[in-house]
Amino acid sequence: MAEAKHAFDAYKRGDRRPMQNFIASKLRLYDRLDDRCQAVALALLEVDWSTAVDLSDEKQVRSILSWAARNGCDLEGDHQVRKQRIGYIGDIEITASVPGPEDLVIDRTVPWHENFENPHVLSTVARLNLQDRVIARTWAENPPIAWPQASIRAGADPNAGDSVRRKIKRYGAESIRREQAPRA
Repeated sequence: MAEAKHAFDAYKRGDRRPMQNFIASKLRLYDRLDDRCQAVALALLEVDWSTAVDLSDEKQVRSILSWAARNGCDLEGDHQVRKQRIGYIGDIEITASVPGPEDLVIDRTVPWHENFENPHVLSTVARLNLQDRVIARTWAENPPIAWPQASIRAGADPNAGDSVRRKIKRYGAESIRREQAPRA
């Protein structure tokens, strides 16, 4: 279980190799590793490990993870991930570059301001209040609109858009300056 947890932590950070190595070496499955990584990760999130299995029984843990890797967690019914309900979105044909079903699930489980990989963007957006985040998201998702238009679409005062733009520039510059400052 410790190896699975280590592989899952790396997978959350975007490194698939430990999860792929875990599936190949411990579960002895060698094909479709990307799909199997996602299935095992969802199983690690969904299963209540404290009650579902005896964690000291390695064979039982391996059998549950093997089952998840073989059969997948394809979200066929209503499921919960971290106590957030997610449902199955069936028979969608994606023909344009619009958010897919996985993006819709992620939007429901992970707050928008926590989706960024760049640490400067993460810290900048995290410092904004809720209304400012709504304006920033509206601006980011509706190019090429101006900041006043974004604030109007978000239901705020038109002047709030320029205020948010200035905050983002200031917070971003502060984040970069803090990182580049010499450590004492």
